[in-house]
Amino acid sequence: MAYGYRLIENKQDSTIDILEKLTNFVIKAFQFTEREKAKELYNHLNFGGAFDGNTPSFFLIKTPSYINKVHEADM
Repeated sequence: MAYGYRLIENKQDSTIDILEKLTNFVIKAFQFTEREKAKELYNHLNFGGAFDGNTPSFFLIKTPSYINKVHEADM
């Protein structure tokens, strides 16, 4: 399993997202101008300041669309 976090640069909307590797959840999004803050948080998360790849959903910035579809199917 791939635990940890990664930085993804999204050139379309000029953001840098921090994603959880295991789930591809977006933990935090930064503007390109905040690159140093993004790297600082990324390093903090990867060096143990996180949930070990199991971030609770209420911490997330965005949830993948498949989560919403599963939830809608349950209704």
